[in-house]
Amino acid sequence: MKINHFLVYGIVILFGCTIPETKYEFRLEGRINVKNGPLICQYIDSSGRNQNDTVQIQNGKFRIQGVINRPTKAKLRYPQETEPLSVYLEPGKLTLTIDTADQLAYKMSGSETNRYHQDLQRLYQHYRTDFGKIVARLTPIEQALVAGENPVTGEEREKLLSQRNDLEQMLLSLNDTFAENRRNYLIEHPSFLTIDSFNSFEDLPIDSQKNIFYALPIAIRNDKQAQIIEKRLQISKLSAIGSSAPDFKGIGRSDEQIRLSDYQGEYVLLSFWRSGHTPSLRLIPQIKQWHERTNDIQLIAVSFDTNTDHWEKNIQENGIGHWHHLLANRLTTESEAIGIEELYNIGPLPLYLLIDPQGKIIKRWDGTESAEKNMYMTLTDMFKTR
Repeated sequence: MKINHFLVYGIVILFGCTIPETKYEFRLEGRINVKNGPLICQYIDSSGRNQNDTVQIQNGKFRIQGVINRPTKAKLRYPQETEPLSVYLEPGKLTLTIDTADQLAYKMSGSETNRYHQDLQRLYQHYRTDFGKIVARLTPIEQALVAGENPVTGEEREKLLSQRNDLEQMLLSLNDTFAENRRNYLIEHPSFLTIDSFNSFEDLPIDSQKNIFYALPIAIRNDKQAQIIEKRLQISKLSAIGSSAPDFKGIGRSDEQIRLSDYQGEYVLLSFWRSGHTPSLRLIPQIKQWHERTNDIQLIAVSFDTNTDHWEKNIQENGIGHWHHLLANRLTTESEAIGIEELYNIGPLPLYLLIDPQGKIIKRWDGTESAEKNMYMTLTDMFKTR
């Protein structure tokens, strides 16, 4: 009989005991339509270490076992895969059947968390398909508008601009619908997946985030990752949507003093990033292209670089020297007791915040691809472009 670990955790908490660092074994037995070859399973074990377990597929069968202390996301890499298969492991016996011709058609038993995870994978697949169709229509229009030798003019250009605007509105609406559907699913199916995906709620008011968090079963809220989120929620009102952006100041690249509050009266896109960090650099070309078409916003980029030479080199190579640049380790905040990371509730980089002329935070976006797409569409929709 499989132990209901949520119930065990809940009983321990109910009687006021401290939960020990519990370790549980999982055993995954799988089938795949590949006769032989290596299979790599990447996951975080009960000690918090990254594991890269390699097993051999023999006559289409494989077996993986390890120790975890909660439902844990794993990535499986195997011959003929185009991208790793993502599944959720749980303590106990698990079975998995993989069809390399259609990864999302895999079948897994023994993990309730993975059932929710697979539902969201299908939801994202539908979104990505619809997104690709719109982008396929948008791309030739963008190319025609920026054509160097034979640029379109007059009525034809106006027509293309109108079509581009309509398609960008469609993308924005699609992003919003996907984000809302994903959030609703995570709320309706409370699990460790809700905790692992809690950044999906970061664009909601802080009180809404707290309501979602405290509606989770206590067994889930006691998870280490959940405790980190709870601490963040306790201080995140400082930089939540609707709050005044906490002030800070620092010395820029030309030894000029830059203070966030000096830009009140203007919109500000505040970004936290690091040079040489792929997710941090991914959106720069789009922001540059968008910013070249509008003068209605200031760009302030705070880097977590410690090597100033690398920082300066990346700024030059990416052609963003005209932005306002600061180093996080040289900033002074209003409260010396709270650093910039806690003050702005900064998790994985990059992080983007849109601040209105009154100094209020009106949008937050993390560095996920779906959030970045939403950000680009929102900025394009809000600000006039030439």
